[in-house]
Amino acid sequence: MSDSIPKQELHPKAGNERREITPRKKSSGLSRLLLAISITILAFVILLQPSTVDLDTTLSHNGESKTALVLTAHPDDEVMFFTPTILALLAAGWEVGALCLSNGQSFIMITEKS
Repeated sequence: MSDSIPKQELHPKAGNERREITPRKKSSGLSRLLLAISITILAFVILLQPSTVDLDTTLSHNGESKTALVLTAHPDDEVMFFTPTILALLAAGWEVGALCLSNGQSFIMITEKS
């Protein structure tokens, strides 16, 4: 078939009428790059907004006992990622517990020379 003759197919729902198939336009690499840059800039703008949360009001417990649980997947995650949060909760009078969902296995490579 020549490129000048439009391809046709049977339309499945409209009584098997014939219709032309139009080729889909391929998106250019430039449009994908611009989209990725736009999303990145938008994410930075959203993340760099000043926080409007008043931690003193949010963390205050008004005499009630408040408890927080820090749930992590690996040992030491609470230390590496949640120390500021844990310290703020403790300073506000909260009880803080930690639970690590690790089975305790670690990868150790032992090599022996023959």
